[in-house]
Amino acid sequence: MIAASLIHDSLSPLRLTDTVSAALDYMHAMRVSELPVVDNNRLHNYARAINLLQEKSDKRLADIIPYNPHAPFALTQQHIYEVIPLMVAADLEVMAVANEQAQITGIIDQRKIHENISQSLTYNGMGAVLVVMAEPRDFAPSHIMRLVEENGAKVLGMMVNQTEEGNLLV
Repeated sequence: MIAASLIHDSLSPLRLTDTVSAALDYMHAMRVSELPVVDNNRLHNYARAINLLQEKSDKRLADIIPYNPHAPFALTQQHIYEVIPLMVAADLEVMAVANEQAQITGIIDQRKIHENISQSLTYNGMGAVLVVMAEPRDFAPSHIMRLVEENGAKVLGMMVNQTEEGNLLV
């Protein structure tokens, strides 16, 4: 699951020439609270509806959205596991996707990510969920896999989180 495969086909970035009114109307129609703003197909910054609501509707985005040379974006070949932390750190529901030349190729939104994750985690056959707590020094995925498969079952996925006490929740 790379960023290029997560691009939402019907979402388009805003342009600096768009008005606040047009931007808000588009965001409302697409049910998003922010969108990337592009200038010559390069990321300029992100526009958030909550900030646009405080501006006059006939203002152009170029007049109110400052350029951010550090605005986050995902590269087309980045894996979803790299994109999600970027979105969380930037508190974004949507993220621009760019090619190697930093040209915007599309937009990823949380709904598309959730859809892809739920499809990969969904299994319609018989099965069970095992939850194991282990100390980091005792955790070996291969050992868990071997135990499960020796008993005639298959491991379809594994998630690992660290507890506050430092143990692993597998």
